[in-house]
Amino acid sequence: MDVMDVIGGAHMESTGIWQGIGAMADLSERVAQYRGDRPERSDQADRANQRSGCDALHGAGAFADFTGASHAASEAAACTARPTTTLRPEDVASIARKTADVARVLRMPPQGWTAQHLQSLGVEATTATVLISHLRNTPLMSSEFLVHTIDETIGVESALLFLGDGLDKYYAHAYQSEAGDGAAVAVSIGQAIVESRLGGLPRSSDGKGSFVRGLLDLFSARTHLSPTGTGNVATALSILLECGARCDAGVFDSVPPLIYALSRHVPARVLDVLIRHGADPNEALACADAIAPTWAKDFRVGATAMHHAAFVGSREAMAALFTTHGGRLDIATPDGYTPVAVAGATPRPMPGPCAGLIARAISARDAWISTDTDPVRRRANGELLAEVLTMRLLEADRSATTAELEHWLRAMDGSCADGCDVISVLDSAPAHGGPTYRSRIYDMFLTWYGGNSREGCPVMDEGKIEAAVCINEWMDDHTRYDIAPNARVLSHRRIMRATLASLPGDPVVHRAAVAH
Repeated sequence: MDVMDVIGGAHMESTGIWQGIGAMADLSERVAQYRGDRPERSDQADRANQRSGCDALHGAGAFADFTGASHAASEAAACTARPTTTLRPEDVASIARKTADVARVLRMPPQGWTAQHLQSLGVEATTATVLISHLRNTPLMSSEFLVHTIDETIGVESALLFLGDGLDKYYAHAYQSEAGDGAAVAVSIGQAIVESRLGGLPRSSDGKGSFVRGLLDLFSARTHLSPTGTGNVATALSILLECGARCDAGVFDSVPPLIYALSRHVPARVLDVLIRHGADPNEALACADAIAPTWAKDFRVGATAMHHAAFVGSREAMAALFTTHGGRLDIATPDGYTPVAVAGATPRPMPGPCAGLIARAISARDAWISTDTDPVRRRANGELLAEVLTMRLLEADRSATTAELEHWLRAMDGSCADGCDVISVLDSAPAHGGPTYRSRIYDMFLTWYGGNSREGCPVMDEGKIEAAVCINEWMDDHTRYDIAPNARVLSHRRIMRATLASLPGDPVVHRAAVAH
């Protein structure tokens, strides 16, 4: 039905508050259900009556409180064609009373609301206090905006959909606020009126799942997030956690909350909310049974949120966890990998060379090495990262982009400027043995554009060739001639491989030889 509802003298074109006054009765019935005082009636027939709500509202006279007499007449005519059942007189009075209470509060300017107003609608005391606190932080919210938002998001599924759509709304000429625009507060108020409390808010109308987890899932596969939309999700998450919602590994199938959030590419603004409410960046994923086969690519047992931030390659999240929230770089997985040692890799190795390995590894330098104020730790981790970067260069091989090669050179040169012994790194061999890193890089570039390129397919990208030549020249400038070739040592550092393919310089093992 298309009507013009009058709320506190303000006219809004919509389908009415919560899909019309009939749905207000549905809301009252849902509130009664969650309080445990829902009247006993036949489910199927009464559900139809809840949807319309017309008989109850006509009997209580509440319909006339919201609309004009002409609209009441037209609505009455429409209701005659709907399936109805008989409600007990006390049910009619209860629906009308609760409907009138909701309308009375919604007519008031939001700035005049108190926790008592929400409690009068059945909202639990702690939830009401939290909501009013956040409402005070949005002083410009209008009644029209509040009612319209509640109208759109009265169901939990529609609330998540609304907040998710907000992440994609990025208007170039619109004002963007990292604190959100108040929509999350309005959504939360509507949910509190329905559910009474927000601590156990589900993600689906059948009562299953966690709304907290649903909020984190909104970020999966989304890019170019709206600052305002991100702020709204962060606010909604903060409200739920302040109201007592669980945020532990049990909510995420035994995966610690920060690790789960990072797998969904949640931005630092939302990670901050999780950490303020007890999430630990140094908590490791302890349970192997937690990793379902479909999730194996996202998580690694024994790794902390710092490891998983490196897997994702999120510079913003890596920096926030390390510089602001006490994330540690010295915690190793059971197989010996520290967060720096996994930079550029993924929880499960890629089958072969691919682009992006170097770029993700360089994020660790920007977030962890360059920001470290401890000179001893900075040098040790800087040399480890120099070897990680060298490993990623060999693993990427021809898949490395021109930009990655240029960034690799700048990062290695920066490590030298920081006092790291990069020459010793280049002149050592990987832990599994074979030629040194330096000789492997030389030989790899020979297959790109040198004499060995005739045996394969030469690289035709002039920019990539130029970047490779610059790396060769830089290595020539950083050569220690006083070390004999037989003095080269194996690296003692443990570095996670990003690919399953052999490195340039490793002996080629034919499948037939392996079979025999």
